[in-house]
Amino acid sequence: GAEDQLEGALRFFLSPKSAYISGQVIRLEACATPVEDWTRPLAGRKALVTGAARGIGASIAETLARDGAEVILLDVPQAKADLEALAARLGARTVALDICAVDAASQL
Repeated sequence: GAEDQLEGALRFFLSPKSAYISGQVIRLEACATPVEDWTRPLAGRKALVTGAARGIGASIAETLARDGAEVILLDVPQAKADLEALAARLGARTVALDICAVDAASQL
């Protein structure tokens, strides 16, 4: 009687996040939960990504933005051009700041 709840489990098992083991039993029960937007699971959330101008930081920012998060990109002032280019692509905000600086907290 919970066939209408099957979509969530199927989407998970078909996603790259699944580590389903053959023979694993899944029980579905009716519940009153809101339907999630499976294409944007982080919608309505904010993420501050440090080291966002390039490399792993940029990749993390792209993934978070793809999944619906409002992304704030932070990197050192010397990387401002790369930071702004990424922000333009993602529709994100930027903060050019050296977080190791003594007054970084007050600037942020």
